[in-house]
Amino acid sequence: EKAEARAAEGRAAAAKTAADTALARCRRLEEENARLATAAAGLERLEAALGAKQEADALQTADRLVSAEAALATSRDELAKAHEAHRVSSKALTADAASARDDARTAERAAASSRDAARDAA
Repeated sequence: EKAEARAAEGRAAAAKTAADTALARCRRLEEENARLATAAAGLERLEAALGAKQEADALQTADRLVSAEAALATSRDELAKAHEAHRVSSKALTADAASARDDARTAERAAASSRDAARDAA
């Protein structure tokens, strides 16, 4: 019974570690999301700069505009991919955290049951 209680406590500790790990991953994703928001703001500034450049020399501006639009399109594609990866990771981490919480609750119930059984036996 003591071994069961120790095993339950071990499982509870492992579940807490898993939950802590999932929380740390969530925090890293939040930091990545903040970086992506900063990148999006940078893209908006780039778009504004492109608008101002239209008043410059037509040929030179056209060449720069083509290049900037290609970079902007690439950046938008990368940003969309990063947002999707963040969404998928966040969903997986949410599921991991829920599973870890369930495991911790199960371990806590088992430990309480073992303590009750030990107390009843004493």
